[in-house]
Parts: sequence; structure tokens; C-alpha cells
Amino acid sequence: MTNPTVIYNYSPTEFQVSTSKSSWSDVSFYKLLDINSVNYNLKSESYFHYLFTHRSADLVIEVGKKPNIVKFWAHTKILSNSTPYFKCALSSSWARFENDIFIFKKPNITPQVFHIVLDGKVVWKKYSEKDILVCLVASDELLIDRILDEGQCHLIEQRCTWILYNLNVITFISFRHKSFKKLQNYCIEKICKNPILVFRSNYFFKLNDIFWIKFLNQDNIQMEEFEIWHNLILWGIGQLPTTKSLSFFNFSRKELADLKSILQHLIPLIRFTEFSVSQIYTFVCPFRDIIDLNLRKEILNFQNNLKLRLNIILEPRQPKLYYFKSNIITPLQATMILHKIPKIERLTLAKIHCEFKLLLRATRDGFTSKIFHQLCDNKGATIVIIKVKSSGEIIGGYNPICWGYKKKKGWYYWDRNEYSTKYLYTDDSFIFSLGTCKNSWNAKFGFVKKHEPAIRDDPNLGPCFGKEDIYMKNKVCSSESSSFDNIILAKSFSIIEYEVFQVVYKRSEENRWVSFMDQKYFENDKYVGPVFNL
Repeated sequence: MTNPTVIYNYSPTEFQVSTSKSSWSDVSFYKLLDINSVNYNLKSESYFHYLFTHRSADLVIEVGKKPNIVKFWAHTKILSNSTPYFKCALSSSWARFENDIFIFKKPNITPQVFHIVLDGKVVWKKYSEKDILVCLVASDELLIDRILDEGQCHLIEQRCTWILYNLNVITFISFRHKSFKKLQNYCIEKICKNPILVFRSNYFFKLNDIFWIKFLNQDNIQMEEFEIWHNLILWGIGQLPTTKSLSFFNFSRKELADLKSILQHLIPLIRFTEFSVSQIYTFVCPFRDIIDLNLRKEILNFQNNLKLRLNIILEPRQPKLYYFKSNIITPLQATMILHKIPKIERLTLAKIHCEFKLLLRATRDGFTSKIFHQLCDNKGATIVIIKVKSSGEIIGGYNPICWGYKKKKGWYYWDRNEYSTKYLYTDDSFIFSLGTCKNSWNAKFGFVKKHEPAIRDDPNLGPCFGKEDIYMKNKVCSSESSSFDNIILAKSFSIIEYEVFQVVYKRSEENRWVSFMDQKYFENDKYVGPVFNL
């Protein structure tokens, strides 16, 4: 009796077993696949059939668990040269050898999934999100890079809503598999926008340190640094094998040592430059015993001297944007714009919060030049955001001076006469295009050229940048590149909405006194400060 050959109809849920001989002869098979070659055409639609042809096969792979076990007949040399996983598996003690046939069992993968990941061409839209994720996990184990790349791209591009709805579990799974780089980056991007999505989930304590390393290395986390620190401490306590109390001051010496071991490579990634004195006192001092001595000294020295050159402590993250509401762009896009504002020293932002204060919304206030100047003149630095009617392209610019300009030291302008157009010169201005509504991540930024005017301030016009880079009069706009890099696609267009935001920096005025935080309390002796219950 001949051994059975698995016949597939390319549906992963339907498998039939036949005892008929393979339709491929030995001659035709070896013509199509050079058995001595290490590079096989994994994208060939017939590759799966060639690989698992029973004729001359010397390997049986038993996939699945009872009663759903399917035997795949294959060729050892071809399969071992197809993926690094089988090259290792078939040359080690993983496989048995019986009656001149290798027997290899794979009970942790279903036959359906095994078929999909080793198939030549996968039509992802046929499968559910859960099935795709299971296939990615199997592909990670079997080291099939092609499936990993295609599957992750499909989920991110076509099933992004499902990812966001299940962000907690997707983050947990993706950081358990090193090969899930694309999913990891996508999840981190979303978590940075709103970390509470994960920090208040049931999967919070199940996250691993790989997640924390990647997360803490991001510069655009929209959360106060002391809150990040607080959640890191909570997570670290949750990793302790036995903890009788969540109150840090009830910990035994062993628990303290264990917590320090868990967090020692993560604590240096916290941006202590963003802490105020009271936050250091309340949130950091109680945990002095798990912080490296050299790091503690630098935290103390920095609080005494903000201009101190840092050796261990990392610089602050990018400025955080609060209280933002727009009908055109998202807060994350607004943060992208904010981070392009030049000549902002990072250390000066340690205690600064940024707010985009809405001055004008055209559909609410009107499109006329008169309304624009009434609401936006003499408001300082502003961001203008415009939505093009025909294409949906989102464009705009940053004016670091002000509209309705009055001459100030350090800025220069040339005007035709006292009551008409003024051309303002500054190196800090820029324009931008965020692409269309459907492709809003194709962001481009254009900066002002040397010796060219950046702002056109005219009482008869709306917000204008450069000579005619962005020229607006009521609902009609045009764009001719002159003072800035050419980044705007539309040349003459109507607009359906535009908004003007005032850029407001709010600095903490807290006095920096450190008398209670000297050497004897913060470095050497036992801390006697307030109890910090977690």
C-alpha cells in the first residue's frame, strides 16, 4: 500500500487525503526544482505542491494534534534549504528516522496554518485578523520572513481599525516576537499618543522589558514624565515573584534587590530633566535605593543647576501638546508640526507645556481678510492650517513673528508703503503639506530660503507665506514657489476650511529650592520623606 499524499485545493480549512500516485514524475519534478540549489522560488504558486510531492519523498511531517493530524510528505534536502528552521530541525535530534524516512512532529501548529505559511502565495484578504495573527506567530517560529513581512503590512495597511480596537493584546503579542518589528513600531506609535490605552489595560503587567526599552526611547510620548516613572515602578513591582504589599516601604531587602535588578536597565531611560523639584521629592526620592548612585548624584546636581552638562541623564523629550482641537488635523499631526519649530533649546522645554489656542475657524468665523486680521493680529507666533477643496490636501505654515506686525528688534521688513504689504524676514518660519485626508502621513516641510521674505503681511489679504508660496484672499488661494522649498502640489485652488492657532508656551514658575534634597537625605542616609503608596 502506498503512503498517502495530501492534496490541496488552496483552502486552508479543507484537506483531502488520497492514496493515488503524485501527478509529478521524478523527471519533471527535478527539472522544475534543482535539488542542489539553496534558493528556491518561494513565490511560485506551485511551490507548495512541488515541495510536498510524495514521489521520492524521504520526510513525513505530522502537523497538528489528534484528531486533526495531517501528514505532509516532503523532500528533506529541499525543505532544509528552504528555511533556516527546517535546516536546523532536520539536522538535529528533533526528527526521528524510521524505515529510511524522517519523522518530524509539529503539534503546536494546525495543518491549516502550516499550509498557509508554506504556501507560495497568500491571499490575505481571505482570512480573518485572528487567523493572520496566528499565521504570523507560526511564521516567526518557522523563520519565514516573507510571510512575516507581508502579513504585518496587510494588518497595518488594511486592518488598522482592528489593531487599534485590540491594541493591548496586539502590543503584548508583538513584543513577544522579535520578528514583529513592523507591528511593534505601529503599536508604539499609537501608544505614545495615548499611553493610558496600555497602562490601564489588563495586559499592562504582562508587557516585557523589550516593550519598555522601545517605549522609553521615544521622544514624542504624550504623558508627563513623572507619570511614566510612576507606571514603570508599578510595572516593576508587578514583575516581582512574591509581593505581600504594594507599599514600597513595606518591602523586604530581597524584594528591593529584585526590583532594582528588574528596573536597573530601564531607569536610566527616564528623562529626569523633566521633573520639577516637588516631583523629584514625591516620586523619585522614595525609590532612591533602586537608583544607581551616580545617577542620583546627577539628578541632584541638575536640579541645582539647570545648565549642567549631562553625562547620564537623558535630555527632555519633545514638547508635549495639550488642549488641541481641530477640524482639519489630528493632535499627532499637530505634534509633528510643533516639533519642526526651530531654535528651541531642548533643555528649556523641560518645564514647558505647549498649547495651540484656536484663534480662527473659517467655517465658524468667516473667510474674509477682515475677520482674519481682527482675530489674529498681534497674537504672536501662529500656525495656519488650510484644507484644499478639490484634493483634500492639508497645507499651512508657521509664523514666528505675528500678523499685523509692529517693528521689533531682530526682525526686518520691507514695505511698499505704510498701509499695504509688509514682507517680514525670519529664518524660523516654515510651510508644510500633510498630504491628503486619506494619506495624511505623507508630511513635507519647506523652510525659508536665504535672503527671502518669509511672511507677507497685508491688511487686504488672509495669511500669506513668502512672496506667493501661500497666497490667500477669502476662499481663493494660490501657490507659486519662491521663498520656500516647493512642497505644495496645488497651484490655484479654493479652500473649504482653514484654522489659525496661537502657539502658547506655559512654563512652570515653581521655585527650585533644594534644601531638603541635599546629600544626607538623597544619597547616603535613610530617606525619611513622605510615604508614597503605590
